[in-house]
Amino acid sequence: MLSIYGVWNAYTIQVKELTIPVVGLKREIRAVHITDAHLGNFRGKDEVEKIVRKIKELHPEIVFNTGDMFDSKSHFTDGNDVLEAFRSLNAPHYFVYGNHDEQVGIEEVIKQMKSANAIVLQNEISFFGELQIIGLNNMLADRHTFDIHSTAASETIADVMHELEIKQDAPTIVLHHRPDGVKYMQQKDVDLLLAGHTHGGQLFPFTFIAKLMFGYNNGLYRNGTMQIYVSEGTGTIFTPIRLGTKSELTLLKLIPKI
Repeated sequence: MLSIYGVWNAYTIQVKELTIPVVGLKREIRAVHITDAHLGNFRGKDEVEKIVRKIKELHPEIVFNTGDMFDSKSHFTDGNDVLEAFRSLNAPHYFVYGNHDEQVGIEEVIKQMKSANAIVLQNEISFFGELQIIGLNNMLADRHTFDIHSTAASETIADVMHELEIKQDAPTIVLHHRPDGVKYMQQKDVDLLLAGHTHGGQLFPFTFIAKLMFGYNNGLYRNGTMQIYVSEGTGTIFTPIRLGTKSELTLLKLIPKI
């Protein structure tokens, strides 16, 4: 009975709504955050179409995608247009890649996302009106940290946040797959970090272990003047079962902070 419920729960996408005040915004922006779809052996075109239908029902002006779109190479065959539904979105769709995207082949993932009209940010800045969007590659917070979910590349969040020409007086959102490097973002007056990766632990009793593993595990947090939102994700890893968590899309109402 628990397994049946867990599978149903894993494939039932629930919408979580948040209102987040952001300093410097001149008007409300309606956004959707998606992460950790994990397209692969258990999820494919049907799941993508369901995700896109949900997004359209929320009527966002912009979509933020924080990675782990793919979980295997099963959809990288010729003629398998698994992301076709995303091309029907009318809102700009910003994407940064995650550790599973790297494992299955980051070049192919980026190719797939760009073909689906996503704006792929790789340690880059983009603007949506006055909103500054910083998209970071999946990387370590700094040179003194270690994480098995990030390659030991030369770049770190600390390095990139220092090198980018960030307008510190602009309302700013950072997209990074994992909820790491917060202090380096806060030094640049970032208002909001959007991340995924943790799945909230996905499956009891790992829900308790995840709380110990991750400083920011699931939900909305505040660190000084900065807010961090960690989504439990729309997909699953290892097994298509959720117990104690949910598969979610997040509707973000970004409003001017008075």
